[in-house]
Amino acid sequence: MLDLPVAVARSRLDEIVDDVCARHEPVFLTRGGRRVAAVIDADDLERLTQAAEELADIEAADAA
Repeated sequence: MLDLPVAVARSRLDEIVDDVCARHEPVFLTRGGRRVAAVIDADDLERLTQAAEELADIEAADAA
C-alpha cells in the first residue's frame, strides 16, 4: 500500500487511478503525514461493501 500526500496525488491522479485498477491495491492520501482518504478500485469497493452488508445480515440473524 502506498501513501502519497494529497498535493502530489493531485498532479498524478490519472497515473494513480490506472495503478490502483491494475494492482487492486489502494493508495492512501495523506495530509500532514496523516491518512485522510484512499483511492480504491471501484470493483474492490463493491466487493468490500457487499461483504460488509452480508456480515451485518449474519450478525443481525445471530442476534435475533
